[in-house]
Amino acid sequence: MRKVLIIGAGEIGSRHLQGIAGVKENLSISVIDPSIDSLNLSKKRFFEVQKENNEHVISFSQNLSQMENLDLAIIATSSNVRKKVFLDLLEYGIPKY
Repeated sequence: MRKVLIIGAGEIGSRHLQGIAGVKENLSISVIDPSIDSLNLSKKRFFEVQKENNEHVISFSQNLSQMENLDLAIIATSSNVRKKVFLDLLEYGIPKY
């Protein structure tokens, strides 16, 4: 199962998540955002479009924790924190994409 990480669950991040929800291959998806409201928005949008035949494993969290062997990382944050988020992500390893 491929591992996908989305950092930033607001307007843009939740739309990335909706796009990923339609992938036919089962994925392990982690969504990170410090805002509960943004996480709730992403959950709502994900379940609006998820297909029943997909068995994605999805988790929502307010902080970045150990992420190993990531296949894809999407950073969907505002520009003022993007560099810090990117550097924090690299502490846990380098994603393939």
